[in-house]
Amino acid sequence: MRPTHDPWPGGWSSLLFAAMQMLDSPAALRAALSELAGNLWFTWLPGARVLFEELGRERFAAVDHNPTALLADLDDESLAAAAATPEYVERVERVLSELHAERERRTWWQRRQEDDAFGVAYFSCEFGLDESLPIYSGGLGVLAGDHLKSASDLGVPLVGVGLFYREGYFRQQLDENDWQGERYPELDPARLPLTLEAATVSVEIADDDGELVAVRAQVWRAQVGRVPLYLLDTDVDVNPDWHARLPTGSTAATGATGCGRSSSSASAVCARCAHSASSRRCST
Repeated sequence: MRPTHDPWPGGWSSLLFAAMQMLDSPAALRAALSELAGNLWFTWLPGARVLFEELGRERFAAVDHNPTALLADLDDESLAAAAATPEYVERVERVLSELHAERERRTWWQRRQEDDAFGVAYFSCEFGLDESLPIYSGGLGVLAGDHLKSASDLGVPLVGVGLFYREGYFRQQLDENDWQGERYPELDPARLPLTLEAATVSVEIADDDGELVAVRAQVWRAQVGRVPLYLLDTDVDVNPDWHARLPTGSTAATGATGCGRSSSSASAVCARCAHSASSRRCST
């Protein structure tokens, strides 16, 4: 999607040529790709994901098609070859230009000229946005993720609020006796498209004895196009160990081995949850 007017005096081709000149080093290319990777717009922006795949298909698959993790693993030497390929650099700049144009586009909501004070908070225990951010387990999570993407395209003033699960999908494997075993990889926020916000929240959750205990949570932000998604994370130093591991795994992925307190935390946070604190599923 190109701007309705040419923002560059020399024309669109001149803009691309100048951009190619600026992206002729591994550091510059890394910065450009990091901008794309840092916004989950890349999951539905045409031509964005393939830019990361072409940097190393096997390596990209090994990190669950996570652009942020891929860039963290690639050294400058690996990026130098891509930076020296004019066709690849041109496509990077084209996708970046489309991203910037989409960001500046006048949206459906803006054309309606609604009240600027209007806003929507969308609470859910899981958001299915992309496999690179495995904080969902089923259809309800995918539906919630699609709501955020649609709100971004329409320009609806919406924010998402959910939980950051430290364990994503479990990995299954068979031992020498053909018994199935599960392994729960731990998610590292530094290798995900997340930004730590300068904010904390506190909620009261009942412990095993029924006593209310204050639990603090830090807040991560995932940018979904125009829509921010805020994820609460209780893995902070001020919390005791069992507090810190409250949101361990996503609802269906944890199954019978999931931590019951994870659901308690979700019920305390999710105002639209129709189940009790002992339930493992959220209706939102």
